[in-house]
Amino acid sequence: MQAAVIDRYGPPEVLRVTEILRPEPRADEVLVRVAALGAHAEYVALVANKLVRKPAAVTHEDAAGVLFGGTTALFFLQEKASVGPGMSVLVNGASGAVGTNAVQLARHFGATVTAVTSKANAAWVTRLGAERVTDVERLLQFVAKGQLSVVLDQTVALSDIELAHRRVDSGRKRGNVVVLP
Repeated sequence: MQAAVIDRYGPPEVLRVTEILRPEPRADEVLVRVAALGAHAEYVALVANKLVRKPAAVTHEDAAGVLFGGTTALFFLQEKASVGPGMSVLVNGASGAVGTNAVQLARHFGATVTAVTSKANAAWVTRLGAERVTDVERLLQFVAKGQLSVVLDQTVALSDIELAHRRVDSGRKRGNVVVLP
């Protein structure tokens, strides 16, 4: 079967499509032929009781496209924040995979949505359901004028990435941890 594989770190050019063995499903799995490449392969073995039927009205491409961003947004908006009518939601990165779904779902649940995105994507994110849009350039202008203080807890070299994760996981981080290459 054909699959997209990466066998070393690097730019997109290290990705290659090659023949690999078709996966053999275990006793609790089924073999699924992939119709849209959310899995980067023609076949995948998946746990049978984790599968859901795709409605006929949803294309394979739409199903693949909603999986990561949609499930992530839905989990946080419903399970973690219980977003509902009368609430306000701020979506940072509103034009990305999670953000585009979060804007639409929060609006669907009755919340007022404020989106943070680039100026180039502001009108589009508004059409998705954001009532207010703040562009990233505006935030940077606030910083440049001294109207917004950036709070840096720690700046860490990439070679010390473990320290950055340890600081975030400690629960004592105040502000941002920035990693420099």
